[in-house]
Amino acid sequence: MNEKNRDRVPTGVEGLDEIIDGGFMPGSINLVSGEAGSGKTMFAAAFVASGALKYNENGLIITLEEDRDGIINNGPEILRKAMKKKPGAVSIFDISAMRRVMTTSEESKGITSALDVEVLKEMIGKWIKEKNIRRIAIDGIASIAIRYGSEPHFRSALFKLAAYLRQTGATSVLTVEVNEKGRLSRYGVEEFVGDSIILLTRENGTRGIRIPKFRGSGILPGHHTFIIDKNGIWVYRELYPSKQTKGLSRKKERFGIVGIDEMTNGGFYRGDSTLVVGNAGTGKTIFGLQFLYAGAINGEPGIFISFEEGTKELQRIAAGIGMDFKELIGSGLIEIKFMQQKNLEPNRHAWDILALSERKKRVVIDSLNDYSPALSGDGMRKYLLALTSNLKSRGVSSVFTMESERFMGELTETESKLTFVADNVILLKYVEIKSEIKKSISVLKMRGSDFDHSIRNFRITAKGIIVGEKFEGMERVLSGTPNAPMAQRMQRFFG
Repeated sequence: MNEKNRDRVPTGVEGLDEIIDGGFMPGSINLVSGEAGSGKTMFAAAFVASGALKYNENGLIITLEEDRDGIINNGPEILRKAMKKKPGAVSIFDISAMRRVMTTSEESKGITSALDVEVLKEMIGKWIKEKNIRRIAIDGIASIAIRYGSEPHFRSALFKLAAYLRQTGATSVLTVEVNEKGRLSRYGVEEFVGDSIILLTRENGTRGIRIPKFRGSGILPGHHTFIIDKNGIWVYRELYPSKQTKGLSRKKERFGIVGIDEMTNGGFYRGDSTLVVGNAGTGKTIFGLQFLYAGAINGEPGIFISFEEGTKELQRIAAGIGMDFKELIGSGLIEIKFMQQKNLEPNRHAWDILALSERKKRVVIDSLNDYSPALSGDGMRKYLLALTSNLKSRGVSSVFTMESERFMGELTETESKLTFVADNVILLKYVEIKSEIKKSISVLKMRGSDFDHSIRNFRITAKGIIVGEKFEGMERVLSGTPNAPMAQRMQRFFG
């Protein structure tokens, strides 16, 4: 595709073009900045290779630090494919090979011309003329500073190179390394020549991507993240709460547990999000399984997304309470998806869930606790708000389970914050009554409808969860250590 026939130059990085309105501006200079190992070289290689393989645009990679074999072997799969399927479409000029036979003193004194901007311009011009180069990547541009010594001289040389690159009409990517907090490049001058700056970061094991500068158009704001694998870089934009109202409904649907349906006057509304909070062993997973099963036997397809148990284990649990999942799984009405919780990337996971929920009516996620290494309390709240609103906009009802940190007593601050996000909240707790541990259930919240506010006991049986009667004659049940009302205790004392 010719530059004149399109407004943007796709980056070759999956997911990034959605954030920057379709790609780079034609003929622009774009800096990719980050610490060592952040993926800058892979980004640059993907940009050039995708141009050759997908858009019939020849590209040139100039490497000032890493050698040619390193670029090819450690680069994205698309680079190797491009070089194999379209020989000559991607050229790699290895200046690092020249530099390896020179000392730093020789480079700085100009004894070698490898880092001289005028020579570099001449070489680029030759490649453009011979190969009709439309994409250029210069990896490790800060190395040129060795040749020019002082910052003013380096700045001048860099501006001359940038002016020449713009003159060629090719779209360029320059990689720069950050080595000081708050600085977008090694020397602090490289960023001034760029039309855009793509900053690759890494914090608490999560790779992030920020765009501090982008001339020519707006960008999609947010905390976007990315992953690197053998195929390249994959960017996942932040999910925002949906503004669509198409999936909103006033129609109630049964949860699938008789007592819960009674307490909620027929169930929850279609598309609602329900948070089931409880101690370990109180039956949160079983609540999710019964919710999914109730929908499936009525022809509503659903999916159970688990971080802990696989398909066979969940089938065994379901069978233990009288639910046969095998046939429903075979018919496609129930799907169980096990996801690794190690190195969980929240943005990617959110988009994966939305993709998995296509043509589904019910979704269960077990559990929110597995997000904690990647998301803080406020981050979790923001994430859950965006995900539940997008599911609701599609008319998908969701259940999220969460293990309470306290064995007995009130909810923690983090748990309380999440209850504000969900449409409905079911609380499962252990209570001690007469030296015996029992389980209590209560509906803490139901948005848009009245409900039974009582605290009831419940049991897990071979026929599923059975919700019993209220804890009559007891107060402070949710504290975990209920007792009789003060009037009854006084009567016993004086009686």
